[in-house]
Amino acid sequence: MDTIYTTLQMNDITDQYDPAEIEEQKALSIICIILFVLFFLPAISYKTSAYAKQLSNQLLTICLAFFVNSFIIGRIPFLGGFISSIISIVLLALVVLKIIDAAKGKLRELPFGFSIPAFK
Repeated sequence: MDTIYTTLQMNDITDQYDPAEIEEQKALSIICIILFVLFFLPAISYKTSAYAKQLSNQLLTICLAFFVNSFIIGRIPFLGGFISSIISIVLLALVVLKIIDAAKGKLRELPFGFSIPAFK
């Protein structure tokens, strides 16, 4: 499993956040990752939590990636459907990795450090 994280450059950033906050927000984190369209919920529920804001930023990024994939890439004639299918599988795998991390009480960067800093 660590080789997947290393290959995707998903660095563990759990030590930057309070372990008590992570443990307290674990259930909400898992629910919001499964239903990633609720990306704003952790940031609204825990306004002072840096962990919740970082998680919300990551979920927003994943949500936007799914949106762009579905409504823009999927509409490209001929190869668009195939490319969209591949991207959907990759994004689904990313969501599964985020669920596993949330269940373990960890937070990792998105692949290659990409994230939209909307919640500060």
